[in-house]
Amino acid sequence: MRISAGPGSCPRSPLLTERLIEPRTRRCSGKLLIRREIPHFSRELGTKDQQIATVMRVRSLRFRQQMAEQTTAQPGPGCVVAAIDLSTSSRRVLMHAAGLARLFSTSVKVLHVGADVSPERRQVVLDFCALHGPYEVDLCDDDIVLRTGIVSDAIYREATRQQARLVVMGSRGHGKLAVFLLGSTTQAVLRNAPAPILLVPPVDLNIVDLADRVRLSCGPVLAAVDLADANDEQLRLAGELAHLAGEPLLLVTVTGKGRTDHLSSSMLRERAHRAAVLPRATIVRHGDIAEQISRCAVAERTGLVVMGLRGRTCKQSGAIATAVLRTNAAFVLAVPEVVS
Repeated sequence: MRISAGPGSCPRSPLLTERLIEPRTRRCSGKLLIRREIPHFSRELGTKDQQIATVMRVRSLRFRQQMAEQTTAQPGPGCVVAAIDLSTSSRRVLMHAAGLARLFSTSVKVLHVGADVSPERRQVVLDFCALHGPYEVDLCDDDIVLRTGIVSDAIYREATRQQARLVVMGSRGHGKLAVFLLGSTTQAVLRNAPAPILLVPPVDLNIVDLADRVRLSCGPVLAAVDLADANDEQLRLAGELAHLAGEPLLLVTVTGKGRTDHLSSSMLRERAHRAAVLPRATIVRHGDIAEQISRCAVAERTGLVVMGLRGRTCKQSGAIATAVLRTNAAFVLAVPEVVS
């Protein structure tokens, strides 16, 4: 079931009618001053459709104001960590890490895990980045991080040390079944993710356009919501990316027995309101979670699926990521919920 954000999908709200106040102007010391007053509201009678339309306009206004504040806010200390193994997919990992770092106004750290951490190996990684990375990123020796040990542990430690805002890593397919490394390395990273993890599919598919002005070209952003878990951080990040891309945000949940479609859709809208995001539509599906989310991603032609990690089991997270990546049509962004 798909419910678009319109008069028919708005929950019951107080009878609020918008009363705008025209800006007042006056001259003081030869300067024209404009006092902009915030619109306020009064209780008035009106038709139900008018009341619903007014509430939707108010929510849209508040959402745009909040997103503008987030977009113009000063960047945090976190960087974007690009985990590469010098394979052919590492080129696209570097490109997306660089593009997202520019969107977030932060820096890029390149992480390579192996048995050799000598200066010669560091130079090999630096040369690889200079040859295969985007020319918009000028990496220096300090931007290259070499670590030994288990890959997933090294990614966890480095992302924690750098207070990473995002980790970008690739996924490789094996044979016709396209079994990505979600049974070992990637699945282990998802299990203990200290930051959002962007999984880059092993196909020629890009959602970042690097030019004079970087652009996120992922199409609609699909957030796969588990109503049994907290989703604030997941929805906040999904809404921010949709805003940066200039694309609609879609919410989907796969519900089981005992919960009606109407109740599930209402819960989705309530979660969106709490996270201060405004979805274009809410979608309710039934069946296998991983299969239904991947089918929804294909049907909605989305290039980015944002999923939460807090309450999902490791097996379920890997199954969802695998199903979406097998479509060869979308990236997966796995977001751990921040626990205060």
